[in-house]
Amino acid sequence: MLAVLLAGLSVQPPKLVVHLILAASKSGGRVPTLDSRLWPHHVEVRRHSIPDTLGACTAEAVSYLRGIQSIYAEVRPSDLVVFMHSHEITWHTPTPMQQQLLKLLSLNYVREEPFGGIYCFDNDRWAAASLVSKTTPVTRLWRMMFEHTKWEADTPALHAMQYPCCATFFVQGEVILRHDVSQYRQVELNLVENCKREKILFPPNYPTPMARLMEGSWHLFLANITMVPPPPYCESRKNLTRWTDSITNQNHLEKRLERGVHIYQNDTVSCSQHSPGACFNLTRGIT
Repeated sequence: MLAVLLAGLSVQPPKLVVHLILAASKSGGRVPTLDSRLWPHHVEVRRHSIPDTLGACTAEAVSYLRGIQSIYAEVRPSDLVVFMHSHEITWHTPTPMQQQLLKLLSLNYVREEPFGGIYCFDNDRWAAASLVSKTTPVTRLWRMMFEHTKWEADTPALHAMQYPCCATFFVQGEVILRHDVSQYRQVELNLVENCKREKILFPPNYPTPMARLMEGSWHLFLANITMVPPPPYCESRKNLTRWTDSITNQNHLEKRLERGVHIYQNDTVSCSQHSPGACFNLTRGIT
């Protein structure tokens, strides 16, 4: 009888605590609606909305770092920490936040990968690569963010890289806890200080400079990886070919756009309809 009862019991997945860190932009916009009744029974979502107080220079970067510091004492290695912008629908978040997270949380991917993507948009090289030849060596750009931290002596590879676009990603709690909270605080201080000298350090009209530097660095300094596998639901649309291999003329680009694949490059195609800072050899697939 006991065996029959046990056989009838469904195996419940282990409880997953999700810390959702949302960067709340000063520009406002529609705040995403999250219905707690829709989350799976084994998932507990703790929402943390962190104001973006420095504006365009750092965009979401300082909000994320402050979010990490605010939850650091309660994060467990088995938790999931998700980083997203506090808005509902944009070009790089084409489906509602909760709908996308429900799809993501149904996958083993979120338990198997130390660092992963949420939407099907990827960068294929360091987001600040175009700054290197225009302003200063990559080592100096890197040091702007990581001076006086354990990561100061590191240098990002400028090629052979794949990671989620637009600073929208998740990491395991264990990854967050690899680094002392003081390290995150120092990176925040570095960003704030460098934003004060933004007009001296960066080319005129260059959008969100420190945010662009950080966008290409989260996976490097948090998880120490260069290649982040996309979510399994992106595999059929990955198309992560290099710009020079796939784009031969404007007509070809337009055909790619019609098929739901977006590719831009800073000095070739205008990205004004989205964001000038987004134009760094990116390949993006629509979910």
